[in-house]
Amino acid sequence: MERIVIILTFIILCKSGYSADKDNSRFKMYYDTAMAFFKRADYYMAQKCFDAALRCKDKPTNNNAESYKEKSLLCQKHSDTANIYLQNEEYCSAYKHYEIVSQINKYDTKSRRQMSYCLENTDFKNPNMVKVEGGNFIMGNDNGPFNEQPAHNVTVNSFYIDKYEVSNYEYAIFLNIKGLYNENGHMRIDLDNPECGIYIENGWYKAKENLDFYPVVAVSWYGASDYASWCGKQLPTEAQWEYAFADSKNTNNNQLSPIYSCNPNKYGIYGMSGNVWEWCSDWYFENIYRMNYEFVINDSEYKVIRGGAYTSPFETFSATHRNYNFPDGCRKTIGFRCVKNI
Repeated sequence: MERIVIILTFIILCKSGYSADKDNSRFKMYYDTAMAFFKRADYYMAQKCFDAALRCKDKPTNNNAESYKEKSLLCQKHSDTANIYLQNEEYCSAYKHYEIVSQINKYDTKSRRQMSYCLENTDFKNPNMVKVEGGNFIMGNDNGPFNEQPAHNVTVNSFYIDKYEVSNYEYAIFLNIKGLYNENGHMRIDLDNPECGIYIENGWYKAKENLDFYPVVAVSWYGASDYASWCGKQLPTEAQWEYAFADSKNTNNNQLSPIYSCNPNKYGIYGMSGNVWEWCSDWYFENIYRMNYEFVINDSEYKVIRGGAYTSPFETFSATHRNYNFPDGCRKTIGFRCVKNI
């Protein structure tokens, strides 16, 4: 086997213009070849060449061949495991192993393509959605602030809504596929916000330690809307959000809570009252209930947010309370969930 490695090494080095007369270092020869294999995601050959380099007498005291050998072994292990899951059409499990390989080796474009393929063939984008049967309800509150008046009858068609707020883990996957900025230059999330639960390392977006299943915050309206579109969904309208609120109970604990720890309402939807404000699709107009929805011109500066947050006063934890924020505003108390129309 070593003889085969040496022959392949010679061929690769010749093609790359390497001259043994210029550099007689056997370690460098094996190491350069190993790196070429590693970048090509040929982990078996990379590991063999790194191993050969480490056996060379002329290897420098300080070298990272051992580290890359371990990386090659890990990538080989996870690639093989991912391929087995993929063959069995266990796409979610396959995705997780391809993700590990992609984090270890930024040159492995094949694993990234396989990640995208797995996402397209799994229900990752539609997990834990709750069906809300449509109907008529009274929207608004005659006894509330001006922007909640007057109470009026609204008909809502049936729709699906996320059982939980979108998590850091889910949003990090989206960022790794789509990036930090959208095609119009809008920033999707403020990674510099101290409360943001996502960070970037070696070009890879990750949830911070122990924050995988906390709601994503410091996300802009554009970032929330882009995520929803990517999943084939939308942000809820104000009417959908208020209708789905139902009998939601306040989950304000004066601190951010995991998405699954908040109180569910009668539909089984978690965390609609407290925890984080949630973006809606609508532009905010203070007197929208006095206007004809059909003829509203989108000249507002703000987008609607609903539900209150862990820092909010008690009066915000109601179905009818309306608030707003700039669409590019990335506040530590704003997250979101998605809906899917039927």
